[in-house]
Amino acid sequence: MYIWIFIVLIAQFMNAIVVLLDKYVIRQVSQPVVYAFAVGILSVIPIVLVPFGVVDAPSAIIVLNALAAGCAFIVSVVLLYRALAISDTSDVAPVMGGAAALSTLVFSLLVLRDTLPESFFLGFTLLVIGTFLVSHYRLSYRSLTYAVVAGILFGLSSVLIKNMFIVTTFLDAFFWSRMGNVFAALLLLIPGESRHAIMHDVTHQKPQLALLIIGNKALAGTAVFLTLVAINLGNVSLVSALAGLQFVFLLLFAVAAGKRFPQYFPHETHQHALIPKILAVFFILAGFFTLFI
Repeated sequence: MYIWIFIVLIAQFMNAIVVLLDKYVIRQVSQPVVYAFAVGILSVIPIVLVPFGVVDAPSAIIVLNALAAGCAFIVSVVLLYRALAISDTSDVAPVMGGAAALSTLVFSLLVLRDTLPESFFLGFTLLVIGTFLVSHYRLSYRSLTYAVVAGILFGLSSVLIKNMFIVTTFLDAFFWSRMGNVFAALLLLIPGESRHAIMHDVTHQKPQLALLIIGNKALAGTAVFLTLVAINLGNVSLVSALAGLQFVFLLLFAVAAGKRFPQYFPHETHQHALIPKILAVFFILAGFFTLFI
C-alpha cells in the first residue's frame, strides 16, 4: 500500500476527535462565525517559517490559488458550524463528507485533468454511499443545505491546494495556503454583525474554552498538515473519498463510549441507529478494499 494511505488513516482518526469537540465548542460561542474566525486566524502559525528562509515569494498563480482556496475553506467552515449548531455531528459530517468527495472528483477532473484507475469509480461510489448512509437524514432543509454547500466548497479548496503543490514546492504551497485562510478569516470582520460577535467573544470568553479551542485546532492543524501531505503524495480525489474513514472512527467512539457519554452520541446508543451505521461502514470498507487491495 502507498504510505499516503496510512497518513490519511491517522489524519481521519484525528478529525473524528476534532469534529466531536467542535460540536461542544459551537454551543459555547455566540455565533458559528466566531469559531470559524478562530480556525482561520490560527492558520497564521506557519509564519514562523519565514525567518528561516524556506518560503519563497509567491507567483501570481500561487496568490490567486491561495486566496481562492482560503475563501472557499473559510466559507465552508462557517457553513459547517452553522449546520452543527442545529443538527447532530453524526448527521452533518457524513453528508458534508460525501459532498466533498463528489465535488473533489468533479473539480479534479476539470482543473487537474486527473487520470484515474479502472477500479476508481466502483470504489469511489461505495465510499460515497457509505458516507451518506452514516447519516439517518434527520437534517432539516437548512442544515442539509449548509452541509452540502460546505462539502462542495471544501472539495474546491482541496483541489486548488493540490494545484499549488503541482506548480510549486510543498512548503511554499502549505505556507501560502495557510495565509489564504488568514486573509479569508480577516474578511469575516467586515460585516458589522459578525465583527461585533467576534470581538465580544474574544474579550469575554472563558480562558478554559480558549485553551480548548487552541488545543482542538492544534489537533485539527496536525490532521490538516497530514492530509496535505497525503494530497501532495497521492490522488486528491482518493484522499477526499477516504474522509469516510472518519465516520468509521466516530461509530467506534459511539459503540465504545456512547452509553457513558450520551450527550455526545444522542442517537447512536440505540440499536436501531447502529444497524444502518454498521451497513454504512460495510460500504466504506468495501470501497476501501476495492480501491487499494
